[in-house]
Amino acid sequence: MTEWTLLRFRGLDPMGRRNLQIFFIATVAIPGLIVAAFLAWNPGYLSSVGRPFTIPERLLSETRVLWFYVRLLFSPDISAMGLFHDDFVLSRSLLQPWTTLAGVIGWLAAIAGAITLRQRIPLLSFAILFFLAGHALESTVIALELVYEHRNYLPAIAPLFALAYVPTVGSDALPVSAWLTRTLVALLLVALSASTALRAHDWSGFGRLITAEVGHHPDSPRSNFQYAQLLMEQIRNAELSAEAAALAKQHFERVVALDPNHVDSLFGLVVLELYQGRVPPQALIDRLAERLRRIPWNPLNVNTAQFVYLVKWHGQEGPGPRLSREQMLMVFEAALSNPTLPAVGRAAIYHALRAYYQRSLNENGPALHYAELAVKAAPESWTLWDRYIRLLAATGRWDDADAALRSAVETDRLGLQRERAKDLAGVIAAARRGEPVPALPPE
Repeated sequence: MTEWTLLRFRGLDPMGRRNLQIFFIATVAIPGLIVAAFLAWNPGYLSSVGRPFTIPERLLSETRVLWFYVRLLFSPDISAMGLFHDDFVLSRSLLQPWTTLAGVIGWLAAIAGAITLRQRIPLLSFAILFFLAGHALESTVIALELVYEHRNYLPAIAPLFALAYVPTVGSDALPVSAWLTRTLVALLLVALSASTALRAHDWSGFGRLITAEVGHHPDSPRSNFQYAQLLMEQIRNAELSAEAAALAKQHFERVVALDPNHVDSLFGLVVLELYQGRVPPQALIDRLAERLRRIPWNPLNVNTAQFVYLVKWHGQEGPGPRLSREQMLMVFEAALSNPTLPAVGRAAIYHALRAYYQRSLNENGPALHYAELAVKAAPESWTLWDRYIRLLAATGRWDDADAALRSAVETDRLGLQRERAKDLAGVIAAARRGEPVPALPPE
């Protein structure tokens, strides 16, 4: 890119040019072809399953995202910046929204200009082509999230270099006085410094950051969810409890309305009721179960740690509101009935269900059943093997515990879990001697 636009192979003899061409072929062309062939044979890596967009929709949307990055470079706007950009409107077609067509035409014109003006304005060609090349990986066919500002760090070098170079090109190319040029540069530096200071202030504390995020992005599900969680920490403060709870509920409901596939927000409403000393209404449990059954399962929609948290709440000592057995099992069964639930998620839910039966209901039979299902779903997880083997040993099924330990060791092909296996063998041996099995570690 640099040679083709700026340096133009000046100062290179024929051998030097040949070596440069070989270097390009070895480091760019051949790896590019290998990657293209790999993706052609493994199209699953280009799947958008679990995302709210298809690959064509992502490509259309990214034409607008790239102009958004350009805007942030040349006209920094604190209110447009943010940690979360899940409120960015998807492009469903060239005209939905209409700015998609404008974005596509704009980039086609920019590329055409970069090629045709390479001889006359090489710096412009370099800035455009380097910027696009820098975004080629994360802003094309790989189904990453649409927008993250850190993707712009490296591609921004070329446009900013071009901008910084303009005042130095001389009065013929830039017919303004040196005094005016210096004044404009000084004003620009002051403006950028002020914007940087404001953003640094927003990022100076987690609470301040999340408050700024939801203020700048009121339609962002993640910003609203994080803000609601922040408010829940204030509920234990008697002076702030009522107001914080009402505001947290408002933001959880906002997430529910913004994203019809978001489940963590409904879990948040359930926990909010428990925090306030109330049993969640059945209507809320029904809403939660309905979403768990139908959503396209992915970590952005639901965190399986929510199930573990509910189990911990029900296992705590002392009085307090609890979901009924029927309500808890309804939530678990709804999740397990989801056809898009991946094996690792299924294992995590089995793991939580095992803990619920073992710790809250004291029913070791169902607990063993779900512990076994968990290790079958994720046989590489030694945490799951640990719980299963300890439970077998504690219930007197020592031969089964030995067999399970042998199965676990077979999965440890690199021998990384030898010490853990030795500890579990000791637990089984102690149980055979009639000694109590040590308490299970926290979930």
